Amino acid sequence: MFEIQHIGIPVEDMEKTVAWYGDMGFSPHFRTVLNDGVKVAFIEVAGTMLEFYTSPLSKPDNPVIGALHFISPELEGTYSGPSGENLVFEKGALASLAYIELNSSDPVQTADDLVLHSFVKDDDFFRNGNVRLKIREVSEGLVAPGPVNHIAFDEKDLQERYAAVTSKGIPVVEGIAVLPFFENGVTYFVTENHDGLRLEYNQFL
Repeated sequence: MFEIQHIGIPVEDMEKTVAWYGDMGFSPHFRTVLNDGVKVAFIEVAGTMLEFYTSPLSKPDNPVIGALHFISPELEGTYSGPSGENLVFEKGALASLAYIELNSSDPVQTADDLVLHSFVKDDDFFRNGNVRLKIREVSEGLVAPGPVNHIAFDEKDLQERYAAVTSKGIPVVEGIAVLPFFENGVTYFVTENHDGLRLEYNQFL
């Protein structure tokens, strides 16, 4: 069963991003600068970790992942973050990520792709564990690229997941690699579907 480890959002101005989320009441959980100069900050929003990182590709490049819908005891309404990320907060007792909206010009194909990743249909959503994704049909070419780059799932055995994913013929666009995040680093790989939806599998070391 999947759990969201983080949602990745490339940014142009890290300090502006950290300040904006700070004004919203959210503080960085972890910050670092990689050897190539890329700045990284993990900020927890309503119980969900958002990963912000500076990059030469910090412009919006992914038309698939739309609004992030949260439950929050304190916040209510729709907010546009400093990189254009859409955050929708509904009042509720327990802070959590309600669901992630996916834009798709071919909902049937997107649904098939999610089934390959072990998601199951549940009313208007596709669910695996506590992860809920909702497909929103859009006309091809009418949705501008958005700022959210990828959704990362927490893994206990990355090698096993990699074998399962590749055996199903799911395209892997970034093979198994390591990053020096948190106490001992993380290892991960990234898949991508026909619409450009990037799903990352990530294991703490």
